[in-house]
Amino acid sequence: KLEKMFPFTVGANIGTTVTGILSALAGSNIATGMTVALSHLLFNLTGTLIWFVIPFMRRVPVSLAKLNGNLAADLKWFPIAYLSTVFGLLPLVFFLLSLAGVAVVASIGTLLILALSAAAVILTLRMKKPDVLPESLKADPRWMPNSLKVVPDTDAESGESTRMSSADLNAGAWWQGTWAWGSGWFVLLFLLMGVPNCQWGNIKYTPEDGRDHIGVGAWASCSSSFKEEVLFISPVSCNATELTACSADFLSTCSEASFAEEDEDDAMEVYIEGWHTCKSSCSRDQWLTSCRASPCAGSSHGDFCDSMEASTADRYPFKYGTAGDVAWTAGEACRPNDAICNNGASLANAGNLAVVGIVAAFAGEFLLLAYVFLDGTRDMKMCLFGAAGSFAACWLFLLSSFGVFASALGADAECKVMDASGTGAVIATGKFGDIIEDGGSFSYNFLIYSWLLTMVILAAIIHRIVTVRTKVQPVEETIVTVHPKVQPVIPSA
Repeated sequence: KLEKMFPFTVGANIGTTVTGILSALAGSNIATGMTVALSHLLFNLTGTLIWFVIPFMRRVPVSLAKLNGNLAADLKWFPIAYLSTVFGLLPLVFFLLSLAGVAVVASIGTLLILALSAAAVILTLRMKKPDVLPESLKADPRWMPNSLKVVPDTDAESGESTRMSSADLNAGAWWQGTWAWGSGWFVLLFLLMGVPNCQWGNIKYTPEDGRDHIGVGAWASCSSSFKEEVLFISPVSCNATELTACSADFLSTCSEASFAEEDEDDAMEVYIEGWHTCKSSCSRDQWLTSCRASPCAGSSHGDFCDSMEASTADRYPFKYGTAGDVAWTAGEACRPNDAICNNGASLANAGNLAVVGIVAAFAGEFLLLAYVFLDGTRDMKMCLFGAAGSFAACWLFLLSSFGVFASALGADAECKVMDASGTGAVIATGKFGDIIEDGGSFSYNFLIYSWLLTMVILAAIIHRIVTVRTKVQPVEETIVTVHPKVQPVIPSA
């Protein structure tokens, strides 16, 4: 029963505030985060004290829940309209009013609250004590939902009131429909999160390496290193004197006897710092040779040098551009792909096909919801056919996008990246799938998930179409008249 579910709802409402508190404790600004998290907690606790602890106050939220359920049963579009108004339209209206000043918010907000309060009082009296209302407020116009009428309509067969009804969408008619439109929302969510994001691929580096990552999208690539002007460089090299000078602090620290007792992570930090000190003037191979020849304390010295070799290695071959030429100018962190890689056209084609898939998914979801909400009140077969066609188009365009990007992964490409020295840029070469990490990142994966979910939606819709078309029609009763057999007339003698 709804009354039994109310305590669980109140408890869950308080429980959700715990995640905010945990997030605040893990944030960089704990004071501000905890202020917001505790405000959320106290707000929900105050609501619990008002609407749950006081027994007669519990009737208000429970009665409103029943009313909303009955309205959802009478008007299939009511849930969407309610959510859009309460969580979208009203906050937007008050936000726009706030831009006009406190006086405007106070005046219009007061009028709005008074209007809502008057409507709530009239509605409550219509439901509980209609006799105290004038005749004009007790009228039941034809457009009014049955659950709001003073005298609700009665069922023609049973003679009972039809005020209470089910708010389930197409309850008992098409249970797969819930799976279909629910999966549709996930398709849209994955595509809207993934397609515009510069995470189709990643050129990543280890913390030991120290270079900024590059996120590659369908139309742009983003990295913190793009904010400053970077030139192409020639190979970095140093002589023995320079190598000894930049390694002095590293040798001084690691050669101490106490270094052998250092925690493994702390010891590794010393090696990382040693590499970062020398990388701007000496090559990686020169520093690694010096590392292995250093008289560092501890039996794991060689293992640390090997770990640095593995973590600072480029996984792609690269070449040097013309030293002194501009690789990229200072500016925004995100740049068009053509300014970074030479395969920008292929990546853009994959993104454009995915955008068409998003449009088709939106159309399919709209038509599918229209069918689910309105089927039974009118003929909505065309919406069902339209949803099938739209999701089929979405499936096709997502498959094409997947194919185009997969082809780009297997094709040769060149991308401008920072050199391991951190002093300039070089050109990464080879298969694009080898330049980026793991052959694609989460945006690409979201595209694949959406494509797979689209097949689930299509299967449910096609099953519904076949079921509706093959439904056995009632056979009209045929009345066959059997004529009596005519008896022969025998003439008398």
